[in-house]
Amino acid sequence: MITVLCPYCAAEVVALEEIDDARIDAYVCAECGREFSVAAQLAYERGQLYYQAAVEIEQAAPRRRVKEDTPVFTDMLRNYQLAYSGLRVAFQFALPPLYQEIALEILADIMQRFLKRDLVSPLESSYWTSRVTAWKTDAEYTALQHKLRAGEGNFLRRWRWRMRRNQLARVLPKLRVRIAELERGIAFTELPYPQR
Repeated sequence: MITVLCPYCAAEVVALEEIDDARIDAYVCAECGREFSVAAQLAYERGQLYYQAAVEIEQAAPRRRVKEDTPVFTDMLRNYQLAYSGLRVAFQFALPPLYQEIALEILADIMQRFLKRDLVSPLESSYWTSRVTAWKTDAEYTALQHKLRAGEGNFLRRWRWRMRRNQLARVLPKLRVRIAELERGIAFTELPYPQR
């Protein structure tokens, strides 16, 4: 039996055998009342487990590089590939914002590791790095908007926040255009830019 935890309140909400296909993408937690995708949650958790397994394999031999012709390397690479696949599947559904951020960072890390070994194109690696940058830029912009609306800080601090917010407002559209161009270049059209 596979148990699914709510991504918002961590309550044990459903066993997979109890859920039908119609509700797998829109399940409502009985504890907190928030809706989430069981399919996204399962794919995210699976991807994260494979990623952790790959990192543990890589860290098990910190003094020596994992040689490409060893079973250890093959196992590590397989876990990174399974993590990548699982997290890509999770993005095809609705992931909570915190999980989107973690998944993006993991995917960018996997791509950097693959790029060092010439296992992916620089274009694909750049795509995930750009997604992480856009996510963090958007989060900083949103936080500054909230601070300015709340009237926090003294005059000088608010002036700095406005300057930074305006700078981010100019950067965000460029990042979104870059991501769209990279998506076309590597045909990730099923992965929309995450909206806040």
